[in-house]
Amino acid sequence: MNARRILTQPSTITGSIGVIFGKFDLSGFYDWIGMDVEKIKISPNADIFSLSDSLSPEQRKQLETWMGGVYNTFVSKAAKSRGLPFDTMEMKAHGRIYTGTQAKEAGLVDEIGGVDKAVEEMRKALKLDKDEKLQVVLYPRPKTLWESLSSGDLFPVKSPKISQLKAWIEAEAASLSTPAPWVLAPDIRFK
Repeated sequence: MNARRILTQPSTITGSIGVIFGKFDLSGFYDWIGMDVEKIKISPNADIFSLSDSLSPEQRKQLETWMGGVYNTFVSKAAKSRGLPFDTMEMKAHGRIYTGTQAKEAGLVDEIGGVDKAVEEMRKALKLDKDEKLQVVLYPRPKTLWESLSSGDLFPVKSPKISQLKAWIEAEAASLSTPAPWVLAPDIRFK
């Protein structure tokens, strides 16, 4: 939020200034599979994020209060960074989604432009020579498919089967890269 300038592509999805929270209640599923959950807690809300219960009215109110505070902090920081009053920014918030063009019109971004324009803006801000070579580096480095599979990014549960699959594919790929004669079966047709 402390960027000096914000650039966006015209069709970029811009937003959402809002706060979202979700909680799974798997109690029905646990009953269905015959699983019992036994809890030991020292505070009434120690299990507020438990998957084995729904929220009590008191817990729901507590979470709504907490989320309201997070939301107000978020809107305040966004308003400050854009030089807008809280009320003006709050009217643009509520989790709304804007295209890049709409965000520019709403004052949420400074300019329409992509990486080339951002590099040009950076050159100006840092007073760099127009011909000086620069390297654009993406952070964090995009994960490979295998890193995503094994880290659980694509699947919520790590599986030893995925590691076995990765090892098998790597072994097969290595064998294909080893120089060896290839034999193809002749094309035989029966009539």
